[in-house]
Amino acid sequence: MTQAGLEIIAAALAYGASALRFLLRDRPRHDVAGLRRSIVLANTILAALGFGQDRVSAIETDDPDLLGNALRAIPSMAAVRGRRASCLWGKNAA
Repeated sequence: MTQAGLEIIAAALAYGASALRFLLRDRPRHDVAGLRRSIVLANTILAALGFGQDRVSAIETDDPDLLGNALRAIPSMAAVRGRRASCLWGKNAA
């Protein structure tokens, strides 16, 4: 996978994913700069909303053993959709 927009990441989290990992080749054949920008933006937004760091990242390997180790190293996290969003407008805004 070389491209994924913020909408794909947001949809996965909205449907209950607690974290996302994109699998990339060790040496990608195509430019993955757009995917990396989407990952940084998603993590910035999630951190600002109070969900912590590194919910979204990439695993860059061609080795199945390293892939298994990277997947097992993902910490357990609560689902993002467990929190309710709220906006205060008008007189109720602090």
